[in-house]
Amino acid sequence: MVSYPKGGLYFMYLKVGEVAKQIGVTTQTIRDWEKKGVFKPKFVNESGTRFYTQKQVDIYLGVKEREREFKVIGYCRVSSPSQKDDLERQVELMDTYLKYRYDS
Repeated sequence: MVSYPKGGLYFMYLKVGEVAKQIGVTTQTIRDWEKKGVFKPKFVNESGTRFYTQKQVDIYLGVKEREREFKVIGYCRVSSPSQKDDLERQVELMDTYLKYRYDS
C-alpha cells in the first residue's frame, strides 16, 4: 500500500502486485485486464505506476460494504483550546480523506 499526495492530502493506493495477490491472479493478468478495459487503475503516476483502491478490489471480488470486518476511525487533536480552529480544519480534512479512501 502506498500513500500518494493529492490536493495536500495523502491517499492510500494499492499497487498492481498487491491487487493481483488479493484477487489471486498474476500481475500480467491485471495489466492485460487494463488494456482490455476490464479493470482500470484509479490513478497512474508520472512514471506509469498503476494504483488501485481497496474498493475497486472489493467490487471485483463481490465484497459488500456490510461484509467488511473493520471500522474506520479518524483521530484529530490539538494542544490547547486556542487551537480550536485548527482542530475543526483537521476534522474536515480527516472526514474528506476517509470518505475518499473508503467510499471511492
